[in-house]
Amino acid sequence: MGVGKTSLITQYIKKIFPESPLPTIAIEFSTKIIQINPNTNIKMQIWDTTGQEKYKSIISHHYRKAVGALLVYDVTRYSSFENCVKWIQELRNNTDKDCVICLVGNKIDLIESNKSMRKVQKSTAENFAKRNRAFFFEVSAKNMGKLIIVLKK
Repeated sequence: MGVGKTSLITQYIKKIFPESPLPTIAIEFSTKIIQINPNTNIKMQIWDTTGQEKYKSIISHHYRKAVGALLVYDVTRYSSFENCVKWIQELRNNTDKDCVICLVGNKIDLIESNKSMRKVQKSTAENFAKRNRAFFFEVSAKNMGKLIIVLKK
């Protein structure tokens, strides 16, 4: 909870940063049309699931047909990173073996001006991602341009 999943999605879909987002209750979803080439568009569905444990049985049902997942933690809160252990296991248990998982450290804008706020070292997260066959990025929902550039490469 509170790692910025909804802010990342809102910034990607609507190109706005919500200053005071409301917590997600269970699941919300958005869609976006992406042009792959001049003749091909795809419709992407993005499911925003809550981080609250009490909704775990409801949301795990929605993982089944996922082709990709962003596992988001807050770089300024180590406890959010520790939770990635159980969430990655949850994804592995409930998605197809080919589901692509990206570990995303969010809120790097907070550490750019105050390095002491960082509680999850980049190397620690990179190693976790490597051990779990996941891609790894650090981003700021306030500045999504960095993530978009990485994903287009």
